[in-house]
Amino acid sequence: MRRCVISFASNIAEGFERGSNKEFIQFLYIAKGSIGELRAQIYLAYDNRFIEEEEFHKLINYCYDLSAKTSNFIRYLRNSKFTQMRHKTK
Repeated sequence: MRRCVISFASNIAEGFERGSNKEFIQFLYIAKGSIGELRAQIYLAYDNRFIEEEEFHKLINYCYDLSAKTSNFIRYLRNSKFTQMRHKTK
């Protein structure tokens, strides 16, 4: 589960540094895949009784929310008129 979360954040950071929306979007899709993996791990944890039902629903809902927000961000980037350099340079 930790690896999924680390992968999610790392792919967003790597995509951001690539310099173009096209590459950033590609890495955001990979990050979404990590959230899907996390969901699978949460289901396995629940099925094997490592977590209670209340915690299961809380975590699953959080994953769906994070995935939806990532999709919305991808949609925003696709429609953005800014396609290069997202951060200031000296």
